[in-house]
Amino acid sequence: MKQKNKNPISEIFHFAGEEKKKMIGSTILSAFAAIFGIIPYIVIGKILILMLSFNTSIKQITLKSLVVAAALILEKVFSGLSTRLSHKAAFGILCNIRCALTDKIQNASMGYIGEKTSGAYKETVIDQVDQLEEALAHMIPELIPNLILPLVVIVFLFILDFRIALVSMVSIIIGIMAWKFMLGKDAMKIFKLTQDGNRAMNETIVEYINGMEVIKSYNETASSMKNYEGAVTHYRDVLVNWYRHCHPYLSIYSVITPATICFELPVSGILLMHGSITLETFLMCMVLSLGIVAPLMKVITFSDHITEIGAANTRIQEILGAKEIFEADNHKQIADNRISLKNVSFGYGDTEILHGISFDVKPATTTAIVGASGSGKSTIAKLIARFWDVNAGKIEIGGVSIKEIPLKTLMNQISFVSQDNFLANTSIKENIKMGKPGASDEEVMLAARQACCEEFIARLPKGYDTNVGDAGSLLSGGERQRIAIARAIIKNSPIVILDEATASIDSENEKKIGDAIRELTKGKTLVTIAHRLSTIKDSDQIIVMEKGNKIDGGTHEQLLKDCKVYETMWNNHIGAEGWSIKGEVISC
Repeated sequence: MKQKNKNPISEIFHFAGEEKKKMIGSTILSAFAAIFGIIPYIVIGKILILMLSFNTSIKQITLKSLVVAAALILEKVFSGLSTRLSHKAAFGILCNIRCALTDKIQNASMGYIGEKTSGAYKETVIDQVDQLEEALAHMIPELIPNLILPLVVIVFLFILDFRIALVSMVSIIIGIMAWKFMLGKDAMKIFKLTQDGNRAMNETIVEYINGMEVIKSYNETASSMKNYEGAVTHYRDVLVNWYRHCHPYLSIYSVITPATICFELPVSGILLMHGSITLETFLMCMVLSLGIVAPLMKVITFSDHITEIGAANTRIQEILGAKEIFEADNHKQIADNRISLKNVSFGYGDTEILHGISFDVKPATTTAIVGASGSGKSTIAKLIARFWDVNAGKIEIGGVSIKEIPLKTLMNQISFVSQDNFLANTSIKENIKMGKPGASDEEVMLAARQACCEEFIARLPKGYDTNVGDAGSLLSGGERQRIAIARAIIKNSPIVILDEATASIDSENEKKIGDAIRELTKGKTLVTIAHRLSTIKDSDQIIVMEKGNKIDGGTHEQLLKDCKVYETMWNNHIGAEGWSIKGEVISC
């Protein structure tokens, strides 16, 4: 794949855009900071030489000290400006990456989205992208300046005495080798295990929190959930294994690398004793050697950030490389709201779950799709809304293949309400207005009234301004569904798809909503999927599904007479409806 051949840093910088100018400016400012950072070492060395020569004055020392102070102040000023600019650029790049990821997820098929858990997406979009912040804000603008300072110092040392310069590099070479061995080929395998373990733990934590209601109702605990406990324990083990691998090398690196002067001092002392170097050279070399280690250790440590960039980029490119739903640039004019399925087949991977489905939904009619769980009825609804693309055959709206209709146009044509509805963590009013962002308060209230929301909204402390909580957690399942139906009502699309939309609503409100939907869909095309057959028996057309096949279609009366499967379903339905909770038979 092309991602394997590309440098991860260049791929991340692909998202920089206008932020590149800030990164370049930050690097230049940081380079100036590095130059001013060299000056104090040279000047202090000269001050020591002057003091030991007894050929100086307080005025000379004071002037040179002022130069040191000025250089240190300018170093901090330029460094601060560089850091400020680099952080602004870094957060801009992170924003661009997250926008690109969410755009990709939005344009990818629901089939691809369903392959990953919400925990996996959270880790990539939040955690992995967050890891890039320190690398982008510090490593890139500081890398060049932190290379300049030690290289300049080493050049000075070679000018003063090549023997001392060579000895000063011994500890650096040992430190680099220790770091290199720590990050060898086997290390990357161990590091990948920690990433995989962290991802698995994130996924199970999200699953655990989402299932908290079930856990509490069955008096379970976190420790009794084997997946959760196992994921956390596994992450602990792989993380400890990673630290166990790194610790010996880190110890050598941390102790030996800063000890430049420990190697340099004995050699320099011997050279001084034998008259091979002067006292001035000895002092200058000692002072300059102190300026090698700190920036060079920072450069070496930056290799951690390179690993983080590589790991994060891999996950980012996995999502960005996902196949998007094809969208034609130009499309034909839609004649009407007729929906046609023509020999449609669909499956996940190698498993086909819909087999050659064909039927028409006439404009301004109601078509119900019924069948046992797993028969493929919800899949058909999602294919019409183009959450997935068919594997074979085609779906048309108004005589035009939905693949030739821009997604935005298609979504404007369709209102989709499912059994599991997402509500944003904002007010009821704003959730309803998602169907029509410019709607007035009167329109919102009308839609809420038609969806039977008014009664429960009136009981809430802030009415329409009440926050629904994370994913609507502060509302009941039936209340969330009614808000979602109100959102579809206010959108007022010519095609409405209801996928088990009344499943969690009580019988009284279901009838009211049924009346509202019938009023709403006059002159529109309605496709509905329901588990209660009594709610769809008046449909213009009922499609009967079984094991991914369409086995019959017609009106309620026709199917009762001609379709044994539907007749059985109906008899089972009215049998279940005919029993009260006390076991008494009631009239249907």
